[in-house]
Amino acid sequence: MPYNPLRHAFGVPPPLTKGRLSEAFRQTVYFIATQIILTIRKKENYQFKINEWIIIASAFIITLTIGFSIYTLVIGNTLEEYIYVIIAVLLSLLDVIIFVFMGKINRVNQKEMEKQKLQTQLSHQQNEIEQLEHQ
Repeated sequence: MPYNPLRHAFGVPPPLTKGRLSEAFRQTVYFIATQIILTIRKKENYQFKINEWIIIASAFIITLTIGFSIYTLVIGNTLEEYIYVIIAVLLSLLDVIIFVFMGKINRVNQKEMEKQKLQTQLSHQQNEIEQLEHQ
């Protein structure tokens, strides 16, 4: 097995063939547990919108890919330089996805707040008109 400075620095034992499967299993269990919690809490009327789902799914897929990439570095892959670049690109991609979709979510929330504000003002004006009519 070739020398790998990351393995040596962190005292990582020889790789297990089930390592990649265990990482995928761990990520999948986390994702399923999150879904179960959300299903149980549905009575609180909290649901993700499409933009939020895109962020969650992107984060899940990208972190899973980064985990696999780091694992291949630890076990001593010959393409180390490319893997470092791939990890950097994936992290940058995750930042861009989060930035873009959080901006969209923010704009939607601002529109909803403005709508609620206008509805509240309208109801107050209607109440004032009814009070004036009764006088």
